[in-house]
Amino acid sequence: MKYFTVDLYDYFGVERNGNAGGSLRVYLHENYSELNMNRRYPAMLVLPGGGYAMVSEREAAPIAERYFSYGYNAFILTYSVVPSRYPTQLVEAAMAMAYIRRNATSHFTDADHVAAIGFSAGGHLCGSLATMFADEVIGQYVDLSAEEIRPSAAVLSYAVINPQEGLSGGTFSNLCGGNDEILPLVTIDERVTENTPPLFIWHTFNDGCVDVSNAIKIAAAARANNVPFAMHIFGSGQHGLSTADGDVYSTAAMPQNVSKGVENWLKMSIDWLAENGFGYKE
Repeated sequence: MKYFTVDLYDYFGVERNGNAGGSLRVYLHENYSELNMNRRYPAMLVLPGGGYAMVSEREAAPIAERYFSYGYNAFILTYSVVPSRYPTQLVEAAMAMAYIRRNATSHFTDADHVAAIGFSAGGHLCGSLATMFADEVIGQYVDLSAEEIRPSAAVLSYAVINPQEGLSGGTFSNLCGGNDEILPLVTIDERVTENTPPLFIWHTFNDGCVDVSNAIKIAAAARANNVPFAMHIFGSGQHGLSTADGDVYSTAAMPQNVSKGVENWLKMSIDWLAENGFGYKE
């Protein structure tokens, strides 16, 4: 395995403007000459949650390492948070996607199968990539093509979707800085089109921070626009489950009253991605 970190602002020659984020942690598979390997691996861009106030480590390395173990090159974006506002985070995520594709050959990555996964507010950022990849606002900051930015698929994990649905923690306030004129631009279900990539959506029914109606909203928008999707609503489980196992919880802190099998969401996403053509290519 190769592991390193890239400053996306330096890589693309974009002025940082005081933003604290924009770094990409990279986990790469290698091809071994003595085995005559010539594989190209699918990629997963990981966008942790944190309400746009912080970037959760529980939803970063543990997720990237799991997808890496299933044969993905994995990338974790540490994006800017408050006081940085929209569209900073979207621009950084767009740069991350473009970096993955522009380096596909040297990184043994299959550029046609680059997915993104996001959790909570990171799920909102993931949904933004999936619906706003051609948005003109990105071009005001960095010269990228829509083809470079668009994820081949998106995994939305208890994602923030719509400001009108049950939500605590100030995600949209942190993103928009109280400017309500921005809200329609960042309401994900209203930005879905027929060009939105396939979606894997999972949530828990009694999530006390991001209401399950957010998942239902994005699924309905996908159906209305003929976008393929899979959705799994588990009966019980607190917000922020991540891998929902001992990788992110101590024994004493394991969440209670969680539906049996919630931790299977990740393998379910792997199987769904395989159905959509993801897997290493010889």
